[in-house]
Amino acid sequence: MEQWSAPESNTQLTACYASLGFPIRVEKQLDASSGHRACVFFIGEATAPGFPANRLSAVQKDYREGTMELHTPMHPLLVAMRAMHNLNRLIDWIKKGEQQRLKYINGRQATIYERGTAHAPEAVMIQTGDIDAVAALGVIGVPVCGIDGYGNAHRFSVPAMGMDIMGPLGEYAIDAAELLKELRAGNLKDFDSDFMAAYNGLKARRELMGAIYAAKSSVLIRKPNSLKRAYVLEGASGNAMDKVKKHFHLA
Repeated sequence: MEQWSAPESNTQLTACYASLGFPIRVEKQLDASSGHRACVFFIGEATAPGFPANRLSAVQKDYREGTMELHTPMHPLLVAMRAMHNLNRLIDWIKKGEQQRLKYINGRQATIYERGTAHAPEAVMIQTGDIDAVAALGVIGVPVCGIDGYGNAHRFSVPAMGMDIMGPLGEYAIDAAELLKELRAGNLKDFDSDFMAAYNGLKARRELMGAIYAAKSSVLIRKPNSLKRAYVLEGASGNAMDKVKKHFHLA
């Protein structure tokens, strides 16, 4: 029997779990009386076939107790969450005009954005319209130095080579130009790098948003002056509504 988590309401955290291969069930709810809409997620206990084997209970325990941050700071879940943070910061830059700059974290193993004067352009710059890619690059030391455009047509300027970060074999810098080229060509494998852990978290977020949009709501109908209630799918047939009336003992 399939096991599911308690309800989770955080879309971005849920997307990070989805990027690790945990199945996600989306439930949208509409209260017919108040008009209030809500969306909750249920996360499967075991990762799907084809993903690295993991148990949700173990991953959640390590994350919530802080042992993941302490002992495995580059865990794919944490990397994906930093990418979510960077995405939110870049959206602030676009919508509010708040420039962002990268700061080192975890002994210079990773970087995230904080509000501040943007990094100065380097001698060799490249541009991309892929906000997910630049948010993921921001986890591994490649800063956005400027944003041009408007609406949904923004272009992000990043240096061809990133800042030095610390890896298992010492300091190194990311060749952003080559990485974006390989990403566009589809040559990067899902579990091979911190960049892909970050990018896949953001990709899972987009897929989750699509699933939310496509899902039908369960409509909560309450009988006036009674504790009786019923759930039906939004746009339910007349036959389904007749069953609700029967449940409520209405003519």
